[in-house]
Amino acid sequence: MQKLILAVIIGIILGCSNSKQNSENSKVPELVKSAFSAKYPQSSALTWEYEGGSYEAEFSFKKKAFTAVFDANGKFIEEETEINVSDLAKSIKDYCKTNYSDFKISEATIITNNLGEEKFEAELSKGKTHFDVYFDKNGKFITKESTKLNEGEN
Repeated sequence: MQKLILAVIIGIILGCSNSKQNSENSKVPELVKSAFSAKYPQSSALTWEYEGGSYEAEFSFKKKAFTAVFDANGKFIEEETEINVSDLAKSIKDYCKTNYSDFKISEATIITNNLGEEKFEAELSKGKTHFDVYFDKNGKFITKESTKLNEGEN
């Protein structure tokens, strides 16, 4: 009986979770979904988020996590590819260590815009404090931005 109750509870939780995800996915304009499918025919978006006037598709491809960003008309804006922190250029790691010695690089990303230009993002964290530091393709500092935490993150 306890197993049955547990199974029902898990089913309800998963159903609510999928319902929210399906609800978010249903709000994505067809132009955006079509643009995603055309650019990434081998993948399907696992989740969609609407942020700052843009639609972000999160998906996996060849064991890597990606985020593709499109405007409301389906125009590709940028692609974010997660990389290992160890893959960041030494100049980026040195800059972070020198200027933010109390912080740890918790995530690293290569961002490629619609012109093919690359920049690097290093997320730095210490406890509940998080921020992003951006660098050009040569490892030169560009800017620092606050990180908006998603619900449930520390």
